[in-house]
Amino acid sequence: MNAAYRDRPMLHPLQAYALSAVAPFFAAATLSDWQYFTSAQIQWLNFAAWLLVAALLFTAVAGFWALGQGIVQAKSRSTRFWLFFVTLLATAITGTVNSFVHARDA
Repeated sequence: MNAAYRDRPMLHPLQAYALSAVAPFFAAATLSDWQYFTSAQIQWLNFAAWLLVAALLFTAVAGFWALGQGIVQAKSRSTRFWLFFVTLLATAITGTVNSFVHARDA
């Protein structure tokens, strides 16, 4: 590997911003779910649902950005790229299933 490739950051700053928003939104949704479970006040369920929407939105932005990078840089895709993309895909699927559970709770 040459030095220019090795020193290049993997993520664009906007993609890193989208990724940095995903974990707090999912964590806050989990805490809201827990609060709803302990108090049974419907507003916690609504809050968790909106937090899930935000988390899925940021996950989609980061995922589409990664997919675009993978298409543009088809020759330089590595195992690291595929691990990153599959992790984002698994996060999106898990969040979607959680949203379906929230839709059933109403």
